[in-house]
Amino acid sequence: MERRPMWFEQIIRSETGCASYMIGSTKSGECAVFDPLWDVEPYLALAKKRNARIRYVIDSHTHADHVSGARRLAQLRHGELVIPQLAEITYAATRAGHGDTLQLGDVLLEVMHTPGHRPEMISLLVTDRSRSEQPWCILTGDFLLVGDLGRPDLAQDGVRGAELLFDQAIPRLLGLEDYVEVYPGHLAGSTCGRVTSGKTITTVGYERRFNWYLQLRDRPLFISEMNIDQPARPANADNIVAINQGRQPLTFDKPQTPALSPAEVVRALDTGHFLLDIRTPAQYGVGHLPGAYNISLASSSFEQWVGWVTPPDAPLLLLAEDEADTELALHKLAFLGLDQRIQGVVLLKGQGLAAFHRPLRRLKQISVQRVHERIRSRSHGPGEQRPLQILDVREQSEWEAGHIAQAHHLGLKRLPDQLERLPFAQSDPVAVVCASGVRSSLAGSILLRYGYQQVFNIAGGMNAWRDARLPVMECADAEGCSIAHRGPRPGRSQLVSSVPSIPTPAGLPYWMEMVAVP
Repeated sequence: MERRPMWFEQIIRSETGCASYMIGSTKSGECAVFDPLWDVEPYLALAKKRNARIRYVIDSHTHADHVSGARRLAQLRHGELVIPQLAEITYAATRAGHGDTLQLGDVLLEVMHTPGHRPEMISLLVTDRSRSEQPWCILTGDFLLVGDLGRPDLAQDGVRGAELLFDQAIPRLLGLEDYVEVYPGHLAGSTCGRVTSGKTITTVGYERRFNWYLQLRDRPLFISEMNIDQPARPANADNIVAINQGRQPLTFDKPQTPALSPAEVVRALDTGHFLLDIRTPAQYGVGHLPGAYNISLASSSFEQWVGWVTPPDAPLLLLAEDEADTELALHKLAFLGLDQRIQGVVLLKGQGLAAFHRPLRRLKQISVQRVHERIRSRSHGPGEQRPLQILDVREQSEWEAGHIAQAHHLGLKRLPDQLERLPFAQSDPVAVVCASGVRSSLAGSILLRYGYQQVFNIAGGMNAWRDARLPVMECADAEGCSIAHRGPRPGRSQLVSSVPSIPTPAGLPYWMEMVAVP
């Protein structure tokens, strides 16, 4: 008798660090989609390629970092929308609780309730019965990440979230066999955890042995560890949750975004609209409208930073060079539900900002050589009364790997809410550094908006600093060298340093393909 196995697709969107999945049966010609993103075209294309009908559309939880595409996809293909039993939603859907199963030919999907990241969080055990009665893999959503666990503080008090992880989710996970493959809902770049791994797959056994949080048997220590060093809460998280719960309107139509005249833009800014300038750091630095944030469309992390720093309630304006940039930006903003908040677009078309008849601000670019000269000589620039201050806005791990010795450190994610922690005055000259000069341009625009008067962007960032062979200090060389530095966890650094890389297989499993989403 011919065996007709399951098929499996992992769909990755690197801009947001998100992974979604399609599982199908060649026997029944049906498939399920797990945690679909807003742009449903990749799932429709894969279903067509596999000649499969989308029967189930499943969300693991109410997402806080992106707008789910589940309702959109279910409506387009008349699939059954499946939502966790405890999810607080206002729309009709099939509810799935712990132990419930869904069938696709010989493929069995079993729901495992794994609360903690959110109370309703579910994972999905996948079994291909054409080969075995034992599960092949588990889709863990935002519960288990590679080397990490999803943060417990986005939906409830962080202590309560960590308690649910320790008491319910982790014991259920560790009850599985070591060979069960793990496919997480987030990779590096996610706002839902501290994960920095770019790995797209792990196993229960590997995580059992090497995941720091799964080693902890002391409940109070686990709860404490899960609530330390979590990234700042993204400004747009509550709005995204409200959309995914159905408490805010969700439209599938493309928004109408009129091009505004300079006079209309000035009036809008005077009445509280917030301006996102999506040009390159160099273009922004030469001249920009006061108060605008520079979040470069060219950055691979464009969506992440828009979600982190955009005020949650203000109507938005977009400043772009041309229509093509506008279209791409709106496509990306749709994943955050922010496309519907864009009230108008400023198109420069190479004409610059002279037509606005407003004083422009500058974010001057400064070379690493000039920064080094000023540090070494403690010299002042023209009109400056105090020496140059250096602000490093990279992540903690980047800072610890090497930084400018005289720099102060405060990660960009924490900057808008912790400006008062900066150990220099608004009148001091400040040069901002990141890895390449993109994040530092955003940080510089934040400083300018909040009253800092002499701000520079270090062109090329730490990449240029290292290329110039300028001196670098590692965090181990100085005690407490970061504003936010907490010191290593006891024993964790030794554990992490001993973890080998997951071997890269010669080929993917027979049933799996990995798809990158543009």
